[in-house]
Amino acid sequence: EGMMYAGQLLSLLDIVGGTCAFKHCHGPIVTVTIDSVRFLAPAFAHDALIVSGRVNAVFRSSVEIEVTIEKENLFQDHETRSVCCKGTLVFVHLDPKSRRPLKCPPLKMTTDQEKARSQAALLRKQERAAERSGMVSSNGNNRSSKE
Repeated sequence: EGMMYAGQLLSLLDIVGGTCAFKHCHGPIVTVTIDSVRFLAPAFAHDALIVSGRVNAVFRSSVEIEVTIEKENLFQDHETRSVCCKGTLVFVHLDPKSRRPLKCPPLKMTTDQEKARSQAALLRKQERAAERSGMVSSNGNNRSSKE
């Protein structure tokens, strides 16, 4: 009863991801890819949602953002916060006048964890590029020239 629709959570992922990308790029952005979404637990109308995002990596004109949605049951006496949804989205920075892709500001990484997230994002970017070029099927298997 009162369960949230997946589309409502997707909208939150996009809004918060876009806000993170906008803040990093200091200008207009557009969603290019929702790379992955995992619905880990249902969220209900009486739950408070805590939505956070972070920049995983910056490329020439695109930025990968990871968004997490946590839920907390407001009707329980003790804290019941848990992750209900996670997603990875890619945004492109746009020139405000021409609406053409614009170079993103670099990401300052100081910790090993930040560097590892950036490296993992680079691998995901390479996988997306290979999939677009037809080198890899949608299930991740290499396509042979005999197909």
